[in-house]
Amino acid sequence: MKRQDIQTVETIEVGNNIIDPYNTMILNMAAAGTGTKFTLGAGSLTWFATATQNLSTGALEKYI
Repeated sequence: MKRQDIQTVETIEVGNNIIDPYNTMILNMAAAGTGTKFTLGAGSLTWFATATQNLSTGALEKYI
């Protein structure tokens, strides 16, 4: 029996109504000079997603 690996990659666009509360918190913390860094990810048994961040502001982008 031969094992066959199947991989698919999808880009998901997350709406502003979901992203905005997180960006508000991240940008407020950055403005306060807390130096906090975020590692953002979500997953399940069969998938894993990481957020894209703007490197200059730390804000989350719409695509995962």
